Formats: sequence, C-alpha cells, structure tokens
Amino acid sequence: MANVRQLRVPFSVGAKRRKFWLMAASALAPLSMGVSEPALAQVGCSGTASNTVCTPIGNTYSSGINVDATNLVNGFSTGINLTLQPLVVVDISGGAGGVNAVNAANSTGVSPGSADIAINVIDNVTINNAANPNSNNNTGLRIQSSGAAIINATNTTINVAGAASDWGILAFAMPNVTGTPHDVSVNWSGPSLTSATSIEGGGIQADNRGVGNAIVVASGNINVAGVGTFTTQYGLLAHAGDSLLAPTGAGNASVTFNGGTLDMSASRPRGILAWVDGNGSATATTAAGTVINVSGAERGGPGVYVYSSFGTATAANKLMANVASQITSSGPDNTSPGNLPAGIRALTGC
Repeated sequence: MANVRQLRVPFSVGAKRRKFWLMAASALAPLSMGVSEPALAQVGCSGTASNTVCTPIGNTYSSGINVDATNLVNGFSTGINLTLQPLVVVDISGGAGGVNAVNAANSTGVSPGSADIAINVIDNVTINNAANPNSNNNTGLRIQSSGAAIINATNTTINVAGAASDWGILAFAMPNVTGTPHDVSVNWSGPSLTSATSIEGGGIQADNRGVGNAIVVASGNINVAGVGTFTTQYGLLAHAGDSLLAPTGAGNASVTFNGGTLDMSASRPRGILAWVDGNGSATATTAAGTVINVSGAERGGPGVYVYSSFGTATAANKLMANVASQITSSGPDNTSPGNLPAGIRALTGC
C-alpha cells in the first residue's frame, strides 16, 4: 500500500532554520520472498516484467497499467522494461482512488540487490487520472526501483488530480545494499502536464533514495494548482541523497526546463527545485523563451531554487542556476524575508 511520508527541505534563505515539508508517496511494506515472474493482468499488454508492451488497439486502460515485481526472485528483485506504444490512452475511472495510472515497481524498501526499471512512452499517449480528486497518491507515471529508475515520455499528455501527494510523474530510485550508484531520471515532453493537489504534490519529481544522481528534463506546458494552508507544491523537482530509508548517498541533482510555460499557484510554491543532500551539486537550467509564473496564496516562493544541505558550496559541491526564463513571482508582502517571492534562490545548510 502507498503511504504518505515526509521529507524536509529548508524553507527560508535567512539565518533562521525554517523548514517546509515535502510529502512523497512510497510503498514501504516489508519485502516478501517470491519465486516467480510477476503476471501481467492488463488486457492489451503482453510479455513479462522484463519486457512488457502495451498497445492501443481497442483498449482504454480504465484501471491503469501496473507491473509489480516487488516479490523477490531468489532473494533479488527483477528488472522491468515497460513500453507504451503510440496512441495508448490510460483514463482512470471514478472509484476509490489512490491509483497510479502507469506504475512499475520492484522494491518496497532497502533491497539486497538491484535491478533497473524503465518506462518508455513512445509518442502521442494520453494519461488522465483526475476522476478521484478527493483521494490521495494519484499519479500519472510512476516508478519505484531497486536500481536505476528511468522514465522517457515523448509527446505525452498527463492530467492528475488528488488531495495529497499527487504527481504527474513520480520516480524513486530506492536504496540497496550493493552501494552501486544508480540514477533516477525523468525526460518528459508533451503538450501539457497538469497536476492539482490539496496537500503537497506537484508536476514531476525524481527522488534518489540511494546513491546516484536525480535528473529531470522537461519540455511543454506545466500547470500545478494547490489549495490549502501549510502545504507546498512543486513544478519540477530533482532530489539526490534522500536519507529517508538509508544514510545519505552521494549524487547530483539537476533540473532542465527546455521549453514551454510553467504555471504554479499554491500556498507555498516552488517552481523548479534542484535539491541535494550530502556530497553533490544542485543545478537548474532553463532555456530562452521559457516562462515561469509562481504565485503563493500563503507565502511567496522562488521560480527557480537550488539547494544543498552540505553546508558549504565548493567546486565539487556547487549550486548553479543557468536561467534564461521570464520569471514572475508573487505573494503576500507581510511574511519574513525568507518567505517572500523570489525569481532565483540559492541556499546551503539547514
């Protein structure tokens, strides 16, 4: 089952140590010992976990696409390669909610070994998971991997709505005991990605809970709308060195916004956030012609934010923002300086 977990990241740029909360959906049930390859129940998908292909012919996937390899095979997890062919439509129907529209998982915590997961959305795919806005943990594309977690989605339209921890795209590289670096990477392009959530969620999150890099590359129009108080929403978020389940691992965090408009309206908005814990650099890059609009109902926030908890920026652990966007940031003027609207913000230490 998916549980809401909390991660901390500094909230202000001043000397005071304020923090805000990022709530992320993750399955944290105990690992089980299985002996067989996971079955594929979806009509329209064929193959095994290591090579699953979903076709559009006569199929609208109203209950989602799920490849679950969290049962261990001989003590180790199974690799997954999931492909959605052009014109696939995933349109989640109304019901209980709490649905990952497209999900691939082979880990529920700290794994003894590692196996990579990749989701490849080839072209012109539509994912709609907005029919249950009062439920939690609704996502469009999601990975939870004991190794590398890679999502490549081309010309993909995503619409998600929910009440807590709802993301258009959510990818976790989970920790394992091998110590081998594995990246979490999301590369999305499309006409639009829309996410509406009442408690912390956002557009795209790549979270590395082991050792390795966290990378987000996006091109297209992104709209994130959040309501409620004391919550934070994010447009594009890359987080390396997440220590929720294991000691902080080394790795860099980077976000690249290559084209389109990012619109954020929330209680405490973050347009783009590249966030690294421990040894690593945080880098945000935006292309000329891109637009970032951020508005905060409760507190202001940055259009672009690079952050490291390492304490001191060095040549090896640097904060860098290469920004060519037009940025508009608005919010109340009666809060502390660290909570005021900002175009670009850089911060080390916690």
